[in-house]
Amino acid sequence: GRNYSGISIGFRPTAFAGTPVRMQKVNYVDVDLEAQWFRSVAEGILREIGMNELFKNAAHWVAAAVNAIAAVTTVKHASWAYEQEVRLIYVQKKEKPSSSLAAVPVGRKPSGEPTYWRQPSERSVGERAIEYLAFPFGRPRGDTISSVQALSSIIIGPNCFMAISEVEEELRLNGF
Repeated sequence: GRNYSGISIGFRPTAFAGTPVRMQKVNYVDVDLEAQWFRSVAEGILREIGMNELFKNAAHWVAAAVNAIAAVTTVKHASWAYEQEVRLIYVQKKEKPSSSLAAVPVGRKPSGEPTYWRQPSERSVGERAIEYLAFPFGRPRGDTISSVQALSSIIIGPNCFMAISEVEEELRLNGF
């Protein structure tokens, strides 16, 4: 980022095995094919949840909404295809749901355990507040998740202000 002044961190896919996110490859589409592509995604979602189940089970509505949001958030123009990007997607409303909806899960951990709405954390970038959700990641080891060996590669941009030793220290401080 920022004209090659940052670092790029590559994670092993197994690092996200215990994280309640959807891991999805980005779909690179040509502008002329976007409408056709979105139609095929919508048809796939309808087939997946089954039209006859729509009014019987809230889980089908949740699945449809998550699939639709994941489809929209993983589309980029074909000119970016060289990136071969993978995105981690976690869907929850920004505002806390009402008490009647608080019992509805927003996702599931790989174990099948449901996850519920969480209050986002906040960090400052300049004068702007950015909300985010932090997730543990790494390989499940019993009741804990270890981030040891979670990284597959680190690329330091040619205009990065940090020395290799500073990058190593930041990684060590963050458990890598």
